[in-house]
Amino acid sequence: MDRITARTARESIISEVNLADVLLEIIQSTFVSDLNVFVRSETRKKKIELTDMSPGGLHIKRVNGKHYYDMRADGRDIPITRNPEQVRELARKGFIKASLSDLEKIEHILDRATKSLAVMARNSSTTKLYDRYSTAGIDPLSLVFTPQQLQWIDEPYTPNPFHRENLRYKTSGGIPMRSKSEATFGSRLEYRGIPYRSDDLILVTISEDGRIYEKSYYADFKVPNFIGGISVCEHLGAFNLDTYGDNSLIKLHNYIETGSVREEELFWSFDSTVNDPDKLDALIDRMLLPL
Repeated sequence: MDRITARTARESIISEVNLADVLLEIIQSTFVSDLNVFVRSETRKKKIELTDMSPGGLHIKRVNGKHYYDMRADGRDIPITRNPEQVRELARKGFIKASLSDLEKIEHILDRATKSLAVMARNSSTTKLYDRYSTAGIDPLSLVFTPQQLQWIDEPYTPNPFHRENLRYKTSGGIPMRSKSEATFGSRLEYRGIPYRSDDLILVTISEDGRIYEKSYYADFKVPNFIGGISVCEHLGAFNLDTYGDNSLIKLHNYIETGSVREEELFWSFDSTVNDPDKLDALIDRMLLPL
């Protein structure tokens, strides 16, 4: 069995990256670019739905306190009050058209916001000060993370001591992992200059059938986030196997149910996530800014 040695999250850093830039990039991608993609997707779906709808529009009249509905097409009003399905369809058609107008305005605003954020990122006072302090010998991590997080980053921890023989893969920084996907995940964190712990202990206190006991889990990845906490990610590489999948769900449930991990700071990944660079970066971004 390999000798188990303690290490720190700081030791996982192999790339000097301006984390202030990382934060700005995440804000841009999370709150603007992703929203823009959503708006464009909704616009496309609504336009497709419109093509399958009946021609004409809905005209509403009120007579003696009652509403009457006409289909207005080619300058004529055709009574459809007794056809509630057609009334509903034309009402939705009008609503979709109004929504498309609003979405186009939102898309225009988001395009401008994306360009503004890009300019801000290039001329950010935060990143310039970060570079200046780092060059002056001040610990860059102390600028981004809280004192409590910094203590966590520098505090030695002992990785999972069980089944060390399964640690057949290594990250770019030489940290042993249990699967190729986990090594890819760790290497990406290292490349982006993000300190992390792997195979780190999470102790949960469970109350069951009138008895209280403690259970030890080892989280695949922990990273300090930009809101002062610690995000946890479990890689579910063999989730399709019944026992593994069941145990993974129980673990995630116990994390939240016992309060050991905050719900907004708990994440999970699959091989398909890790093997797609864009999806992996998006996951890491959410871990860094879990809002």
